[in-house]
Amino acid sequence: MPRLHFILLSGGVGARVGAAQPKQFLQLHGKPVLLHSIEAIHQARPAARLVVVAPAEHLEATRRLAESLFDALVVGGATRHASTLAALEAVPLATLPEADLVLIHDAARPILEAAELDELEAAVARSRDGIASLVAPLTETVVEAAAVSGPMLRPLDRTRLFAVKTPQAARAAALRTMLQRAPEGEYTDLLTWAAAAGLGAELAPAGQRNLKLTSLHDLAVLERLLSGSGVA
Repeated sequence: MPRLHFILLSGGVGARVGAAQPKQFLQLHGKPVLLHSIEAIHQARPAARLVVVAPAEHLEATRRLAESLFDALVVGGATRHASTLAALEAVPLATLPEADLVLIHDAARPILEAAELDELEAAVARSRDGIASLVAPLTETVVEAAAVSGPMLRPLDRTRLFAVKTPQAARAAALRTMLQRAPEGEYTDLLTWAAAAGLGAELAPAGQRNLKLTSLHDLAVLERLLSGSGVA
């Protein structure tokens, strides 16, 4: 039976949050954000292997926080893509059976539900190339412009636009193909990397609570969600 391998990316320093420490260590509902993310993975898929990526300067803090809860801990790279490649070496991708599924998730998304993973795995099964991502529909009018201060270029059809979420997933065979075919580059996520390799992907709906921590306001919203006091 194919096995699940989770990569949890916490290699950034969270500069946009504006806090004195990386956002994965901020306290959320009584524990660090990173611990919420790790526990959510274990609760949703307890048999999955877990590789955690952390900044070099916070490697030991990550180890102390959750050493018994992951299978491997690796130093992140200068970019998200570099961190992903480092984690794939630790999985290790080279020796995985073709049908094994690798899921890449952001530690800054501490709420992850089993139903989302059900949707994601079903999307991988539908995918011609064995690649899928969670997404969410855009709910506001969207326009294109050169900058936030300046003239609008054109309105866009939001019914055909979706915000990419995580986890994203790919079969081991697909990831090995991506490594071989895609030009070297700093891909922003699994979908852009797959597209560069000439591969397609299926999409699946993310849950309403799948929010990314990018500001202190987001931290307050996540706190309310975890306390059961409402949806953002």
